[in-house]
Amino acid sequence: MITIKKIVVFVVIICSVVFVQSCECVVKPPCNGEFSFKVVNRATHQDLVFGPNAVYSVDSIKMLNTNDTIPPNFVTQGFNHLDCYINGTGDTLYLKLNASDIDTLLLSFRNTRHTTCCPSGGRVVTGIRFNNIQTQQDSSVFILEK
Repeated sequence: MITIKKIVVFVVIICSVVFVQSCECVVKPPCNGEFSFKVVNRATHQDLVFGPNAVYSVDSIKMLNTNDTIPPNFVTQGFNHLDCYINGTGDTLYLKLNASDIDTLLLSFRNTRHTTCCPSGGRVVTGIRFNNIQTQQDSSVFILEK
């Protein structure tokens, strides 16, 4: 009888560990990082993507890495900001605002712990140099001044 109880307890523990490990991936964080940003006018701080004086269309904005391999859907629209999910390990991205306006972003990262979803560890974007000028953050949104 004691052996059956030990087996049941062992099975419950194993199932619990497997369940907890699998739950970690329900919301998959991008291992290579993500960040939110706004593009504003350097002089007036008016938003250049959202709002009444928008200069750029959300639909035309794309983020490229050095191999031009980030799909367009890796930049998504948030509430008055854009979110970028990084698809690569590099630290340089190119923000394509329209057909002729391309800017350079140099990212700084902090490494995170190793998890089931990110076995080699994840990365958190801690800073961005936009066209070689350090950006500021408003809450968790990086402000890119043009």
